[in-house]
Amino acid sequence: MYGQKGIYQAGTSVNAMWFGAFSGFFIASEFQNGGIRNVLALGKDRRQVFLAKTVSMVICIKVLLLVIVLVQTIGNTIITSFGDMPLGNFLIFFTKNFLHTVVFHLAYAGFFTMFAFLTQKPGITILLSFCFEALILVMGGFFENFKGQNLKPYLKLFPQYYYTKIEYNLTNQRFFVNGYAVCLLYFLIPVVISILLFRKMDVK
Repeated sequence: MYGQKGIYQAGTSVNAMWFGAFSGFFIASEFQNGGIRNVLALGKDRRQVFLAKTVSMVICIKVLLLVIVLVQTIGNTIITSFGDMPLGNFLIFFTKNFLHTVVFHLAYAGFFTMFAFLTQKPGITILLSFCFEALILVMGGFFENFKGQNLKPYLKLFPQYYYTKIEYNLTNQRFFVNGYAVCLLYFLIPVVISILLFRKMDVK
């Protein structure tokens, strides 16, 4: 695989598990070390606190994805070659597809932050994050491999469909419109639910 295709290798479901393990752990740890309680004691609005941590989660996911694609791009270039695309065109190509990859992974940021706030425990946050990722993978696999009836159209309801299929849909505008809509819904729904619940939670 040419180095220029390293941008596509961030699109694996295993990566999403690590996002939950690392990011969720550190956010949930702030409850145990009193960080969240101290912030609230200063009079910070709970909605702002949650949104700030959600932004932190998004940034963490973005950084992890960037590290992955850079390592894959450099590694593939060393092993095979960089590819035929001129460097200037590649930078535009890389930036555009990296943006798509980040948006398609936003589906996890909302849920992982929600788990951290609702449980307030790093271990349980990691467990729920892994379970959530395993659940949507199993459901996606069921719809893809179910025999007797074509359920593959339902795959488009799952975020992994989009970040694993980018390479094959570069000219398909509908693919990206649907992907953005689905993944943003996955992101916004847990954020709204969490803000409503966090406003009434007891933070010790």
